[in-house]
Amino acid sequence: MTETMIDKWLDADWDLFAMGALKESTQREMQAHLRAGCLSCRRSYEVAVATMTSLAAAAPQVDPPVGMADTLLKRISERSRQAEEQNWSSATSARVIPMKRSRMIPRGERPRWSWLPWTIAAVFALLALWFGVRLKQVERIARITPPAVKIEPVSPAGHAPPAIVPEPAKLDASAKEQAADKQKIQELKLQLAQAEGDRDRAMSEVSHVESQLAAAATERGSLETQLAAAQQAARTANDEHEGQAAQARVADLTRELAKANATIAGLRAVAARDGQVLAFLRDGPTKEIDLKRIDLGAGEASVVAYYSADRGLLLLARDLPRLQDGKCYQVWSTQRSGAAVQSVGLIQTEAGGTGYLLARASKDLRQLTGLAITDEPNGGSVSARGRKLLFGAVN
Repeated sequence: MTETMIDKWLDADWDLFAMGALKESTQREMQAHLRAGCLSCRRSYEVAVATMTSLAAAAPQVDPPVGMADTLLKRISERSRQAEEQNWSSATSARVIPMKRSRMIPRGERPRWSWLPWTIAAVFALLALWFGVRLKQVERIARITPPAVKIEPVSPAGHAPPAIVPEPAKLDASAKEQAADKQKIQELKLQLAQAEGDRDRAMSEVSHVESQLAAAATERGSLETQLAAAQQAARTANDEHEGQAAQARVADLTRELAKANATIAGLRAVAARDGQVLAFLRDGPTKEIDLKRIDLGAGEASVVAYYSADRGLLLLARDLPRLQDGKCYQVWSTQRSGAAVQSVGLIQTEAGGTGYLLARASKDLRQLTGLAITDEPNGGSVSARGRKLLFGAVN
C-alpha cells in the first residue's frame, strides 16, 4: 500500500458498506478505494461480508413478530436522540478550546467501541433476514411436492435416510393393471395370428381344391371321350372277339369315369366347406375358444373354435387321433341357462387328422359359456357318455 493511501473508514463503516446502507457518494468512494488496492480495507470489507453472511445463516427460519421493524426503528431513533442530547450537554459545559487541524490517526490507534454503527448494521441485517425468510417461505409454498411418497428423516446416528418409496398399495395396483393390459394385448395378438393363419390356410385350401377340381374335370372329359369311342367300337365290331374287347374297354372306362365323378363330388364338398370357413372368418369379429386336452386320448390334437353370437360357431381341428372303428368326435356346449350340456354336432374328420364343424347361430349358442369334445358311437349320442377329451371356456 502506498503512503498516500491512508485509511479513513472504521470497521463499522465497512459493515454498512457491505449491506449497501451508506450514502451513494460514500459507497462510490469506498468502492474506488477498494479498486485502488488497499489490502487493509479489503480485509475489513471481507470480514464485514462474512459477518453479515454468518448472521443471516444463523437465524432460524421463522416469521418475525408483527411490528418488529417499527420497534427497531423506534429504538434507533430514541438512542440517536439521547446521544445528541448528551453530546450537546457536553459541548455547552466544556471549556472552549481552539481547534487545530487533527492529524489522521493510524488504523491501529482508533477506538472500536462505537455502538451506533453496529446497532444500525444489526437492524439492517435483521430486516434483510426478515425479507429473506419471507421469500424462502413463498418459494417453499410454490414448489410442487412429489405425490404419494414417504420420506424418512435422518437418524440421530447420522445415517443416510432410506430411499424414497412409493406407496405400496398404489404401486401394486398400477403394476397389476399394467400386467393385465400386457396380457390382454398378448392374447389378442395370438388370437389374431391364429385367425389369420386359419384364414390363410382356408384360402390356400380353396385354391388347391379348385385346381384339383379343374384337373378332375379335364380327366373326366377325357374319359367320356374315350368311353364314347369304345362304345362306337363295340357297336361296329366285325367279329365276336373284337366285340368282346370293345365291351371290356367300355366297362373299364365307365368305372374310371365313376371314380372321377366321385372325386369331383368330394372336391366340391371340400371347396364348399373351405368357402364357408373362409366366409365365416371374413364376415366379422369373433371370440376365440382354445380347447385344451383333459384326457390322454386327445393325443397332440390342436383345436380352436371361432364364436359369434350372431353367426354361430366354426371349429377347426388338427392332429386328431384316429378313433377305433365305430367311434366319432362329437362337440358339446355349456350355456348360462337351460340344459347343462347340448350337442353342437359331429366333427367331420379326414385321413390326415384334420377336422371341421360349422354350426349356425341358435338360442343355445347365444348363451355359450364353453365347449367340450367327446368320443361317441358313430352317428352321435343324445347325451355325452364318451371320454371327455378336450374343453375350452369362452373368455
